[in-house]
Amino acid sequence: MSGRASKERETTACDTCAKAKVRCEVGLQRGQCKRCARLDKACERQPPGAHKRKPTDKHWSRADILRLESKVDSVSNLLSVASQAPATDFRSPAIGTERTASSPTPPLYATCILPNGAEAVRLFNLFRLELSPYFPFVPVPPVETQVRMRNMNPLLDLAIMTVASQHDLQRQLDLARFMRQEISHAVLLRAEKNVALLQAILVFLGWNHVHHHLLGAQLFNLVHIMIAMVYELDLNKEPNKKSTTSAGAVSGLTEQIPELDRTLAERRAYLGVLYMSSVVKTYLKELEGIRFTKYAEICCQVLEEAKQYPSDAYLVRLVRLQQQADKVGRLLYSNDLEPWDGMSGPMSLTISSLEKETLELGSLVQFNLPQADILSLTYEVLKAYLYKISLDDRIWSPSTCPTTTTQRAHLLESCLAAIEKVIPCFFNLSPHCLLSIPYSTWAPVGHMMLTLSRLSAVNHGAWSSAYVSSILDFKTTCRRFAAKMDEVMAVGQDLSPPRHFSELFVMMRNKFKDLSGPADDGEETLLINTGFEDFDFMWDDWAMNGVFKDFNTY
Repeated sequence: MSGRASKERETTACDTCAKAKVRCEVGLQRGQCKRCARLDKACERQPPGAHKRKPTDKHWSRADILRLESKVDSVSNLLSVASQAPATDFRSPAIGTERTASSPTPPLYATCILPNGAEAVRLFNLFRLELSPYFPFVPVPPVETQVRMRNMNPLLDLAIMTVASQHDLQRQLDLARFMRQEISHAVLLRAEKNVALLQAILVFLGWNHVHHHLLGAQLFNLVHIMIAMVYELDLNKEPNKKSTTSAGAVSGLTEQIPELDRTLAERRAYLGVLYMSSVVKTYLKELEGIRFTKYAEICCQVLEEAKQYPSDAYLVRLVRLQQQADKVGRLLYSNDLEPWDGMSGPMSLTISSLEKETLELGSLVQFNLPQADILSLTYEVLKAYLYKISLDDRIWSPSTCPTTTTQRAHLLESCLAAIEKVIPCFFNLSPHCLLSIPYSTWAPVGHMMLTLSRLSAVNHGAWSSAYVSSILDFKTTCRRFAAKMDEVMAVGQDLSPPRHFSELFVMMRNKFKDLSGPADDGEETLLINTGFEDFDFMWDDWAMNGVFKDFNTY
């Protein structure tokens, strides 16, 4: 080995050239390099160790280390599952059923954030007793335990831990991020398709307000994932009812399909996806969801007759009310409809027919159920949703036709009367209930508040903003909503452990207070003049907060 190779690495560039990041050529005069001699600068050699990596001031906390370790373990687990695990069973066990040998291996959880032990049991019981009754599509059996749930359906357990972690909002967001990661791994990487996964996504989406403000809201993406999974699993029809002439039927002509029957869990999951997609389409943003069919009514009848859980009666009534809302939207507000050019005979008959059908559904809310107040609220919001057609000035152009004038006056009065009934229904809900109800209950309430504000902007005969305010003042209603949310927050804070509203509802409370404040010019709080084509709730990624984007205080 040469002497040059055996020498330790030395710096060859002088300090001046090194700072300028230029080539340093050693000269022969005065011990200077050529560049320093030419520029008449001091030529000093760099001190030893100048190229060594400087130590940083970054101090990693134990939580950071654990989080990094969990990500590495998760990637390792995914690689092992992809190379060793068998194909996913399309009829993977749902909640309340046994796991089969071919079911996918549970994912490896981030142990640094996932609740364990007594805390996990407490959150599990909070979901089962307080939250689940208001979202009957994924009921938790009384005999189910948290430990068994985590072993048999780990992703559903993670969803439950996420939505029930109301005592620690930061941890709730961390769990929500991890839940998103696990959903993407299960759906996109492991290609899982089973009812258990569908139930987990349903619960996670049911309380969408918990994670709505994470980077890149996923409400509409998750809805479409659930819809796709319903069709992949053929949950939208009875098994063994496959057509021999439908798309893809030729490939299955030689298959021997065993005699099967839909489980109650499968029917609830299907109705849950149908309900959630319809709520999003009705009150948030129009999308191509699942259509209500005769099979949906069959599922309702089966659940009504089985009476497996007390919440099934609530589920059936909730679905039937939303089915009517879906029909109203399809016939009156769909973007696929031809633009209305004034009131016509067929349209007048359509409105009258829908009104008759809607009023007949009033019997659905006349039952002694724990969720009776929610059903009453949902029913009155449905009526307001139907009657809001009276706000469309394109239909109700200035006309001297007495029939048209009378019909619009009737619809305006009916819309205001329905909203007037919604208000006490909402304020009668207990703080514990408001801390527990899902996103699908809040969305119609926000839609109702927007409709109330727009009623004040209508000018039709004797109808005016002053008349609306004399019956139901918008600013006063906003003030009452803000006070109600303050009450709920105070009650939740005093609980042990505390239960907090998500950040979304704090924003809502503050916005209600802003809207209820005194206007500078004494005018009522009105909506900006937007076309009726923008009337439907086209909420953005911030979803619930979008209800206030159309409000304008003067």
